[in-house]
Amino acid sequence: MVKVRDPYFDNAKFLLISLVIIGHIIEPLIHNNHIVKTTYLFIYSFHMPAFVLISGYFFKHSHHLPRRIIKLLILYLLFSLLYLPYTNVQPFLLRPFWILWFIVSLIFWNVMLPYVTKTKHPILLTILFALLAGYMDSIGYFLSLSRTVVFFPFFVIQNPVRVLFHTN
Repeated sequence: MVKVRDPYFDNAKFLLISLVIIGHIIEPLIHNNHIVKTTYLFIYSFHMPAFVLISGYFFKHSHHLPRRIIKLLILYLLFSLLYLPYTNVQPFLLRPFWILWFIVSLIFWNVMLPYVTKTKHPILLTILFALLAGYMDSIGYFLSLSRTVVFFPFFVIQNPVRVLFHTN
């Protein structure tokens, strides 16, 4: 069966990826120019929540979840090994380097979503936990837990009808 691509989401992902690249390019210049800094802050205010929202939108409850988790783990291990010469973070697998935090977060989100959506108010629950996590010093770079928790509400919002009415 051939999957039909949705040009809307392809274009949205292209735009977001382009903004990430622009943000990384202008980052060294943010201290020299107020307009550059404002542009940088604008890009970083929404691009990751948008990526997480799109990722959540494409999440499918299925019996293939273990296979999806294994694929993400393999991807994470592969890129962790590739990035190893560029980082001195030890132990490197427990502190995701650079963009690897997103893969680790995807693993957690894929595992947690089926359970969280069974609660009475999943969106509210994840927002409250994200706010509380901001005040906890123990949640940080370890397995990218800080980002995982903070962005999880955007992943949960992925299908408001299913989440609000508890349908699968």
